[in-house]
Amino acid sequence: MARTFLNDEELEKAKQLLKPTKFRATKAKSYKRSPSANTLSLWLGDRLLDRFTKIPEWEESLPIALGSWARFEICPNSDIDLLFAGPEQKVKKVVKAINDLGLKVRHRVPENFEDWTKGVEDYDVMALLHARSFTAEGHEKLHHQQQLIRSQIKNWRKKWLKVMAKERSERATRYDSISNYLEPNIKYGKGGLRDLQQALFLFEIFPEKFVDRIDVKINLNHHKSFLLNLRQHMHLYELGEVIVGPEQQSISQWLGFTLTKDFMKEVQWTLS
Repeated sequence: MARTFLNDEELEKAKQLLKPTKFRATKAKSYKRSPSANTLSLWLGDRLLDRFTKIPEWEESLPIALGSWARFEICPNSDIDLLFAGPEQKVKKVVKAINDLGLKVRHRVPENFEDWTKGVEDYDVMALLHARSFTAEGHEKLHHQQQLIRSQIKNWRKKWLKVMAKERSERATRYDSISNYLEPNIKYGKGGLRDLQQALFLFEIFPEKFVDRIDVKINLNHHKSFLLNLRQHMHLYELGEVIVGPEQQSISQWLGFTLTKDFMKEVQWTLS
């Protein structure tokens, strides 16, 4: 079963909003992409915010979005990740209210309000750099923490490089199979959205290494847009993260392919 946060009416509206990308990975200059995926992500984020702002203690809890919501890449089945920088009692009431709405949220509060990097995994520190606050007070606190992280960026990026390499290696081993090649996982599989996000993060934290490689960054973003558009469509039709064989024809037709094999060729080209 899908775990989307959309109700039935919103789900139908989302299907109308999402249009197929025109990007073709096998054509080097086919970089005319549809902004549809980003448009849907913005709309999805607004749907969540509309629910949450009705909670009386929402603003006082100083909510801060993490992950795909913060990056404006949220999908219908995405995890909802939040950090709360407000008083504990306010946070408890907000979390309870969200649970009462039937929504599953991964949340945390800083162990040390003076240093949000204390007591958390290195990946959680990475997420803070792309976090987004919903209140002015929260924005000030978040901005201060981001400055602290960037002031020690040389130390942090060494740690991040190690954890990314380890995590990527583990995923590569897990998805290194003929079954994943035939039915690829477009988020966690080799060359998928997780790999693309990490590659683009390297551009951000090692700018001196890629001064003359803006073309590579543009290329990565186009492939990422293609897979994000595809993932959103799959979520809307309860297909998860894997392009399973029985659904490949319908997905390829939505994207405008005459032949399913041509669609899968584009997918494999992007993943490679």
